[in-house]
Amino acid sequence: MKKLMLTAALTIMGLGAVFAQTTTNTKLQKKAKYTAEQRAQKATDKLDKKVMLTADQKTKVYQLELSKFNKSKDLTAQNLDKEAKKSQFKKMDKASNKELYGVLTSDQQTKLKEMKTERKDKMAGKHKKGNKDHSAPMVSNPPAQVQ
Repeated sequence: MKKLMLTAALTIMGLGAVFAQTTTNTKLQKKAKYTAEQRAQKATDKLDKKVMLTADQKTKVYQLELSKFNKSKDLTAQNLDKEAKKSQFKKMDKASNKELYGVLTSDQQTKLKEMKTERKDKMAGKHKKGNKDHSAPMVSNPPAQVQ
């Protein structure tokens, strides 16, 4: 009976260790599963909800997004150092934004700029919260000095 209980306990602990190794980050799993076409469609739909694209604009934006995601995939596959990739991504982003603004009307461009500004401000706020000052703590009531 003792052997049976010991075997059962070891088996349960072993299974617990096996399942502890599985990935729980679903964001990474979902991102890896999307193809460039799916990501382009998702980005186009999101932009359509925000700025109300026409049918012609939707097809143009979809093609721009698809091109951007394919270029991004190619750039990621290249064997470049971190700074070189970062500068290439910035150049690519500027070029795709310029093309995107060429497709949109002035009202849509204004809405998009406002959205980007809001997102930028929101991200700056997040970074400020997490950024802790590691200097010496302020003491509001220091002890009296003894002479």
